[in-house]
Amino acid sequence: MATKVTPQRRDFYVEELDYKSSLSENLFTKVGEATQFINDRQLLHHEFKYNGYFVGVGGGEDGVLAVPFNYDLAGIAVHLKETGTSLITTVDIHHVSSNGTDNGTILSTKLNIDYSEPNGSTFFVNLLDSSSSAPASSNSSLPVFSTTQFNAGDSMRVDIDANATGAENLSIHLYYRPR
Repeated sequence: MATKVTPQRRDFYVEELDYKSSLSENLFTKVGEATQFINDRQLLHHEFKYNGYFVGVGGGEDGVLAVPFNYDLAGIAVHLKETGTSLITTVDIHHVSSNGTDNGTILSTKLNIDYSEPNGSTFFVNLLDSSSSAPASSNSSLPVFSTTQFNAGDSMRVDIDANATGAENLSIHLYYRPR
């Protein structure tokens, strides 16, 4: 089994590339590391914005993320400026086929943000390295993804299933990359 080249960003120097310089194993290692670095970190981004006060909305009031190539979901980051005065904000993400069919949620656990979280809270889940931020409240939960691969023309739609009283300015950032 082949070993993956470690992704690393290192500078190239003219002396390594001069005319009549030998092409060394070190140079090809640098090229491989740089290429792997780009492959692992080539991310595209889409932001759903719910400015001001928002209410529970199904159907993605801020549109959908539609992509014209096969792609993998790489992560999510969420920011809520005002977490509210009571209750929980619940966010769901649906997979919609290119023909418009709603295939249901892509989450086995929805994102829940309790009103007791600090205002200005930011949460993230990085699906590439399995890292995430921890909510302050035990009533909050990060999303757990059951689907992360999508075909050309498929889209993702954000639904606000519930919102905390007085919650405002929610932004949801989805990160994805071609496959």
